[in-house]
Amino acid sequence: MVSPLYSGARILENATDILNSSLATLENATRDSTRLKKILKTEKVFGLVPDKDLRSAKESMNADVHPQLQYLLEKLEKQVGKLKKEQRLLQSKERLERAEQEKEHRLSTRPIHTPDPFKVGRLKFLQQKKKRLEQVLAERKEIHDVQASPHLTRKANS
Repeated sequence: MVSPLYSGARILENATDILNSSLATLENATRDSTRLKKILKTEKVFGLVPDKDLRSAKESMNADVHPQLQYLLEKLEKQVGKLKKEQRLLQSKERLERAEQEKEHRLSTRPIHTPDPFKVGRLKFLQQKKKRLEQVLAERKEIHDVQASPHLTRKANS
């Protein structure tokens, strides 16, 4: 059997382990207590900043920000200039296209002139004359070909 001294030592060991873990938990929970104590002890809720510090902070910020703002402003002005130039180009292009469309519209809506009857008659006469001349030329060519073919056959036979 287990001696009572051994079981007492065992119980004491368990109690020590429990106390050590409790101490570790307390230590973790209260580790930041010194900082919290200092924060809670502070009586100033809103700290006042001297005017000198405010002026120096403003000047520092102006020194940092002003060149960047100036650069961005110049870049923006250049871009606006480019856009205005492009707008003028597009407007002039639109005016040209509109003028061209109006010109085409005027040409397409122009009343069609009726042809001069004398010119129509003259055109028909010349077309008929052309056909007659083509027929006469074709007939003469046939006659010439027929007359030339016996000479060709005689030369081939000789």
